[in-house]
Amino acid sequence: MKATIKIKILGLAVFPLVAAVVISTTISVLNMIAEGDQRVKSYRESLVNDVKQRLKNRVEIAIHSVDKYYKEGDNETSKQNALEIVKHLRYGDDGYFWINDNEPNMIMHPFSPHLDGTSLKDFKDPDGVKLFVEMAKVSKEKGEGYVDYMWPKPGVEKPQPKISYVQAFKQWGWIVGTGVYVDEIDRLVAAEKAKIDQNVSSTISLNVVMGIILVLLIGVLTYFISNKTITKRLYDLVNGLKEVEDRADLSRRVLVEGNDEIAESKHAFNILMQSIQMSIDSLNEVLAALAKGNFTKLVTVEA
Repeated sequence: MKATIKIKILGLAVFPLVAAVVISTTISVLNMIAEGDQRVKSYRESLVNDVKQRLKNRVEIAIHSVDKYYKEGDNETSKQNALEIVKHLRYGDDGYFWINDNEPNMIMHPFSPHLDGTSLKDFKDPDGVKLFVEMAKVSKEKGEGYVDYMWPKPGVEKPQPKISYVQAFKQWGWIVGTGVYVDEIDRLVAAEKAKIDQNVSSTISLNVVMGIILVLLIGVLTYFISNKTITKRLYDLVNGLKEVEDRADLSRRVLVEGNDEIAESKHAFNILMQSIQMSIDSLNEVLAALAKGNFTKLVTVEA
């Protein structure tokens, strides 16, 4: 394909625009992805903090119930009454509480009674976390705290991530705890991320469409403007030269418009044609005079 001036001008106008659209879209998308990642991170942190606070509030309710029986009497009857109350405390669909001690031994678990009275020192989750040892450790060091681990979930084949809050009831050497599965948090975070990804996709699509429209608009304008102000005028000059070449028509002149380089070239063409035509006319006059034996013209030319 012949790279005409029109195509070159079009390329000079459109290529930088395409590059600018691609660069601006890329920067915009990268910024949106970075902002989206930060937004997802903040959203997850907010959800986790909310869950942690609710866990703490619920354990404090259970601790309050235990403390109530402790104040009634520091004896086995009060302990058993407190255990029975905590055993049947529920919240949400499947929220419950358990109690272990600092050894750690399980004192009461409402849904895993086979653990009651057993040592939990070697109890590990699938990732090797000794969760009850960690609970005893955080309770001894800080009196309360959070522990992350994996735990079997009803209806799910594999253990699921869980976060628990435990608080020590030092009067009886108990550790009261409760926990929630974080798969709901993961689901909410995934939904938020999907929303952000959709926004990014929409932005890319919008930028691409707007870029195409802008490129087409600039391309069409450049085509018509260059055609009128450059290529059409150049073709006029080229056609004039071709007519001189093909038909030896030295009377050919081209229209001079404007005061740019093309106009100067056209003006120079007209002057050249006029000069050549005048020279040829003068030569013809000399030849005609010589043919008649008149040497005056020859002398005039030589002079």
